[in-house]
Amino acid sequence: MFRPKHVLSLFLLIVLIGLVPLYAELTKTEIKALKSKRIIPVKVVVDYTFCYHNMPWKWTARKIISEAFYEFRPLGIDPKVLEIIKIEKIHAVSTPHKISHILADLLYITQEVDPPEGGIVVWLTSRYYGHTSKFYEGCAIFPSRYCMATDNRQFEDSRHYGTTNIEQIFELRLHRKKFGKMLAHEIGHLFGAQHADNSKSIMAEEMNSHIAKFDKISTQKILQNKWLAFSSLAIKPRHFQQPEQK
Repeated sequence: MFRPKHVLSLFLLIVLIGLVPLYAELTKTEIKALKSKRIIPVKVVVDYTFCYHNMPWKWTARKIISEAFYEFRPLGIDPKVLEIIKIEKIHAVSTPHKISHILADLLYITQEVDPPEGGIVVWLTSRYYGHTSKFYEGCAIFPSRYCMATDNRQFEDSRHYGTTNIEQIFELRLHRKKFGKMLAHEIGHLFGAQHADNSKSIMAEEMNSHIAKFDKISTQKILQNKWLAFSSLAIKPRHFQQPEQK
């Protein structure tokens, strides 16, 4: 006779079988890091472009942070959002037409907001930077504890707020998921992960899939650096250029 305890045993067996490939790829040190849990203090900064008009900006920011760190949860990394700060103006660049200007604005954030002890500052924006090759964009400063993500104004329509339309609700959910993946990509850089050749990886340079996951190499790198201070990771940036001098 098939009993409930058999169901539990079968479930645990399936989970263990699923973990075998992951553990087989890791060293003893990485397995130890995988089993430990690190809580990352996070300060979230949003600007006047973020909110999608009537949408509650604090709620939306928390949702995007949750989506981003969902990718780190299997690696034993969780966020602790300390505060969400709204700044009314980003004036580092007056006419942001090139993607390199993201860096200039992010450097401005570093002057305005101090990172929490042992944690990071995440800047979320909907500012349009004129980059047409992909809708979502991001940047991380190396070595540092600052990163940002923008959706380049892909969701300005305030009609989506408070909607009961199933299609629009799904679109909102998909938007947050994509935004979260982009942010996870940048946080991955803060942990030392480089761009991946695998197009299905979160660390792919042209990552645009809402189903992307961390690839094996990125996973190993994040686990290796899991307990290191972010500012000690000396990594050279490869995916953006220095802003032009005005």
